[in-house]
Amino acid sequence: MFRETSLAVTLALSVLAAPSSAGPAVHRGPPVVCHRLEIGDAPSLPFGEGAFGRDGSFDLSDLVEKTHALLESSDDTFVHMETLRRAVVYVTGGRPDGHKARKGDIDGLVGTLEKRMDGLRWAAAVATPEDEVAARRAWGLAAFDLAWTLEGLSEMGHKPRNSKQAGAWLQVAVSARPGDAALRLGASIVCFARGERQGQYVHLDRALAAIDSPSGLLGRNISNTMGSFLGTRDHAELATRVTTVLKGA
Repeated sequence: MFRETSLAVTLALSVLAAPSSAGPAVHRGPPVVCHRLEIGDAPSLPFGEGAFGRDGSFDLSDLVEKTHALLESSDDTFVHMETLRRAVVYVTGGRPDGHKARKGDIDGLVGTLEKRMDGLRWAAAVATPEDEVAARRAWGLAAFDLAWTLEGLSEMGHKPRNSKQAGAWLQVAVSARPGDAALRLGASIVCFARGERQGQYVHLDRALAAIDSPSGLLGRNISNTMGSFLGTRDHAELATRVTTVLKGA
C-alpha cells in the first residue's frame, strides 16, 4: 500500500526553482494543482492562462454539474485530469488558506465523484462477460478521478473525510486500466506529491514506455510534469534514471 502523505500546504501557490545536475531548473509547486495538462482541443472547463488562470466570466453556479458532464463525455484520462484540476482551482478559489473557497462545491464535487465511482463499480460487478473489461475500465477511471481530486484538494488545504482512501482508489485505477499511460503518469504525479518514491518511479516507467513521439501529448505532459519535477525533460535521461532507481530498489 502506498504511504499516505501530502505536500505541505505552504507550497500551494509557489513555484520553486532549484539548480539541477541534469541542466534545467527543477520547477515545483503543488504537483496536481500547479501543473496544467495539455489536452489539445478537447472540451474542458473554461480557463485562462497559467495554472491558476480562472475565467472570471465562468458561471460557477453549476460547476459540479458541468464537471460531471465533461467526465461523462470523455474516456481520455488527460481530459479528466485537467478538467478536475481546473475544478479544484475553482472550488478552492485558487488559494490554499480557505479564502474564497466554495465549501458547498467542494463537498458537491467530492460527493458527485464518489457517487459516480460507486455506480460504475456496481455496473462492473454485474456486467456481462463481453462488457466486463469496458465496465472495469470505466470504474477504474472514476476511481482515479476521485484519487486525483482528493490529492488536489489536499494540496490546497482541504481534506474531505475520505482522503485517506485515495491510495486504495489509485490502486483500483491502475489495476483496472494497466495499459493507460496517461493514468500511469497521473499515478506517478500523485505518488510524487505524497513522497511515495517507489510508486512514483514504477508508474513513470510505464508511462515512458508508452511514448510514441516526444512531441505527442503523452511526451509533452511527461516533460511538463515529472520531467520538470525531476530536473530533466529529456525522455531518454528520464528512462535511464527510472531504470537505475528501480534496479536499486
